[in-house]
Amino acid sequence: MTDRNSCEKAPGWFWVEVYNEVDQLIGYERLESKWEFPFNNYNNVIISMLTFFEISTLEMWPDNMFNAIDAVGENKVMEKDYAI
Repeated sequence: MTDRNSCEKAPGWFWVEVYNEVDQLIGYERLESKWEFPFNNYNNVIISMLTFFEISTLEMWPDNMFNAIDAVGENKVMEKDYAI
């Protein structure tokens, strides 16, 4: 799944590989397919005010920074370390 439409139209469940601490495949996990936003976002006024407050007070700002780094585009699936 690479975007919001494919995620919402996909069947309800999919399989994900599970690795241990030394990156060895130990099995598979069944997860539900659903589209979610990170808690800190700018999609409505209340949440955007809380996000701005957290960043301006330097509380939990690394989470917001990593979400910005992982962002690919609007309605796209986040990708780890995309903007580095």
